[in-house]
Amino acid sequence: MFSWIVLKRDSISSKATVAFLGIILCILLPQFFHLIGLAAGVGNRLGTILLPMYLPVVFVGLFSGSVAGLMCGLLSPAVSMLLTGMPDASMLLYMTIELAVFGATSGALSKAKMPVWTKVLCAQAAGRLSRFLVILAMVVIARTNTQMLSATLNLFVQGVPGILLQLLVLPPVIKKLEKMS
Repeated sequence: MFSWIVLKRDSISSKATVAFLGIILCILLPQFFHLIGLAAGVGNRLGTILLPMYLPVVFVGLFSGSVAGLMCGLLSPAVSMLLTGMPDASMLLYMTIELAVFGATSGALSKAKMPVWTKVLCAQAAGRLSRFLVILAMVVIARTNTQMLSATLNLFVQGVPGILLQLLVLPPVIKKLEKMS
C-alpha cells in the first residue's frame, strides 16, 4: 500500500509527500472523530480525548524525520483552522507549538535504537511539556488567567486515551513500513 513512499523514503520529495499527507490527515481525522462524537452525543470531546491531529504528526516525524515532522506540526493547526474552524483561535498557538515539538522530537528520535513506543512516549512528553511551558509563560509574562494552568492539566489527563491510541497504532505501522523498505 505504501510501497511508492517506502521505495524512496529518504528522498526530499518523498518526505514532503508524507508531510503533505500528514497535514491532510490532520484535517480529516479530527473531522471524522467529531462526527462520531456528534452521533454519539458527546460533541467534540472525542477530539480532546483521542487527539486525532497528533497521530499523523508523530507518524510523519517517525517515518520521514524531524524536518518533515516539524513542518507537519507547524502547518497542520493553521491549515485546519482556516479550512474547518478547528482548532479554536484561542488554542492555535499552543497546539502549533506542541505539535511542532511532537513532530520534531519524533523525527529526531526516528533513527534512534529504541523501541517505537519509547520514541512515541518521548515525543509525547516533549510536546506536552512545551505546551505547559508556553501556557506558564503566558500566565507569568502576560499575566493571563491562571485558570489556564488548571485547564491545561485537565487537558493532559483527558488526552491519556489519545496517547494510548498512538502507542497502540504507531509501533506496528512503523515496524511494518520499516520492513517494507
